[in-house]
Amino acid sequence: MSHGVNANIVHGWRKLAREREGAAMSPPSPTTLPAQTAASVPQFLPVSMAQTTSTPVPVDIQIELRRGATAMKITWPIAAATECAAWMRELLR
Repeated sequence: MSHGVNANIVHGWRKLAREREGAAMSPPSPTTLPAQTAASVPQFLPVSMAQTTSTPVPVDIQIELRRGATAMKITWPIAAATECAAWMRELLR
């Protein structure tokens, strides 16, 4: 994900939170001993993140060809990438 947090990690955090909520609602069984005390269990803290509202910048395909002293720079719209590839195939034949 965009901030380096894997979706599986978030899923695991949510699962732990649900389990803790379920354990808090039901009384403890006398036959089971808690593996950890409540103080040692890591708590899930919701974190609010600022939302970015930047508009995407259109990116163009830029190709620079050189042959000897001659150089040619071509800028092609990214929306027409298929046509650019076809043009390059023809050019390089």
